[in-house]
Amino acid sequence: VCSFDANCYAFAVQSGEKLWTFQGDSSFQSSPVVSKADGTLFIGSTEGNIYALDSTTGKEKWTRQGKGEIFSSPFVAPNGNVYIGSGEGEVLALRQADGALVWSFKTGSSVWSTPRLEKSGLLVIGGIDTYLYALRADDGQLVWKYKTDGPVVGTPLITREHAVEQD
Repeated sequence: VCSFDANCYAFAVQSGEKLWTFQGDSSFQSSPVVSKADGTLFIGSTEGNIYALDSTTGKEKWTRQGKGEIFSSPFVAPNGNVYIGSGEGEVLALRQADGALVWSFKTGSSVWSTPRLEKSGLLVIGGIDTYLYALRADDGQLVWKYKTDGPVVGTPLITREHAVEQD
């Protein structure tokens, strides 16, 4: 669990024993996601940084320096990318292995929504600017956007038969 106290903690579920603590740069207001492939934990901070941690030890694998608070939780995709929205109004695609930027897409305002991936390769995410965006997951190109009557902060729902499960 990652907390407003700028720490992430791992516990043994049965005993409650604390296994490790990772101290970040600022509070965490999004949810961490762990890759099924290699156990890497991904989380964004309110300072705008994105961390990749070894979920077994809590050791930092890499940090991507950013700007603007991150409320979006990451989406760990089977294509080797992790997708996340930023307080600077960007949707980011980062390489899971090292945090290198694959692409970024600029929206009209902060992105608090958590992205979801559709089987045809569309990444769907909402923005504070009232739009729901569908981007090509491979290169970040806009396919379509839909204007709602208010900020889109929730996670888009893609039905089971069309959704890609997190890696």
